Amino acid sequence: MLLLLPPRPDLSTAALTPMFWLKLAPRLIAAAAEFVATTQLARPGVCELIPARLLAALLASLWLMAAIVVVEAPAGARRIGVDGATALPRAASIVALSLPLLGAAFVAPRRVAPTRPWAAGLVAGTLAGAVAAFVCALHWTETTVQFFAA
Repeated sequence: MLLLLPPRPDLSTAALTPMFWLKLAPRLIAAAAEFVATTQLARPGVCELIPARLLAALLASLWLMAAIVVVEAPAGARRIGVDGATALPRAASIVALSLPLLGAAFVAPRRVAPTRPWAAGLVAGTLAGAVAAFVCALHWTETTVQFFAA
């Protein structure tokens, strides 16, 4: 993954800023929650509500922060703040990086006994996207709150 999308050149400097860690934290929390949900859905009789609630709370808080920033922004700057300068390449990178992970995430639960294969597949797909978004966050330099929620 890092060969396709290397870390940003100023990573050592950026790592000293709180916005850098604020950008990485939601993606890491989402990936961890999706990983826990994937492992729980792969085993019969395990409650999978805790990771789902954690992820829902994370997404709700990010979208609320982004909505506040968008509403407070001047009318002409709202679209630029949401998309940023790298919206299309960023989305393409996340899709390209998540495809190999998606294949692995679909194969791994088959070796165990998922009771709800559709839910296990759904969570495996979101896990692949969350890990890819984390790797992309190491590469892209944007640090707006809207970027975090996208």
